[in-house]
Amino acid sequence: MIQDFRAIEGLLYLEARLLDEGRLDEWLDLFTADAVYWIPAGDYNIDPNEHVSIVYDTRRDMERRVARLKSGYAFAEDPPSRTHRMISNVEIQLPTADGGSTLTALTVMALFALTKHKYAIHSARCEFILRYDEPTWKIERKKVGLLRNDEPLEAMPYLI
Repeated sequence: MIQDFRAIEGLLYLEARLLDEGRLDEWLDLFTADAVYWIPAGDYNIDPNEHVSIVYDTRRDMERRVARLKSGYAFAEDPPSRTHRMISNVEIQLPTADGGSTLTALTVMALFALTKHKYAIHSARCEFILRYDEPTWKIERKKVGLLRNDEPLEAMPYLI
């Protein structure tokens, strides 16, 4: 049990570090083939099929976004944002009694970003649905509940 917690916690920290370091291909490798990356707008508990989201990307959308960032044609990220993510308050909700291969991990994230000479701090509650994919855990869904998700988000990095 302790080993699983440490492995999951390590995955969450690694995901943040890979984003900070711009190692986007390695970041993508942390996600399942059917992954979803979601940033709700206005309310954390909206239905993304019924309401507008800041981001609602499938794995294919994530791959396109990463390709555009790497292409040099992502003008919103020229020059690239410099970021530090701080992950805390890690909680693991155990899988169901039927021995399911997925579980939920909850975190609080503080994102410090310098974008085009503007410094911003974003905070969020993040929810990860993780799937055990032998021999490791992978991210099936990442939901980023920004504290300011109902306000204009100036100087925001492309990927939170």
